[in-house]
Amino acid sequence: MLTNPAGEPRPAVLPAIMFTRGNHAMAFTEKLLELFPGSELGNRMLMPGTDNQVLFSDAKVAGDWIMITDGGSGHEFTFSGGVSLLVRAADQQEIDRLWEALSAVPEAERCGWCIDEYGISWQVIPQNLGELMASPAAHQKLMRMGKINIAELAHS
Repeated sequence: MLTNPAGEPRPAVLPAIMFTRGNHAMAFTEKLLELFPGSELGNRMLMPGTDNQVLFSDAKVAGDWIMITDGGSGHEFTFSGGVSLLVRAADQQEIDRLWEALSAVPEAERCGWCIDEYGISWQVIPQNLGELMASPAAHQKLMRMGKINIAELAHS
């Protein structure tokens, strides 16, 4: 949408998040930049005459580009669990840190999935989840978890 010919090229396909119930794009972007070290804001254009409504922005988060915008009013849709952002965490400490920052709806926590304060679904999983799930008992343990506990899965 908004390009900077002198800047880094963007991928052909990238996720786009549009806030339809309030102007949250700027705060959400800042949270992502804080949560994922090495992330950076790309381009940002505000709606003319406003100081917090994002017409368009993008950011490079953990090495991947994402578009984030405020959609204004009149939209009937919002976020659903049918689309989520998946984060592969290096270890339990990173899972715990991300979970603490992202999970805002405890009753929705299932199998490494959580919902943040904006209604966006996240999957916070260990990088080695495939290896951890090799044991037949691991699947049953995972089904009972909210936040994933690596040690518990490893002892399946």
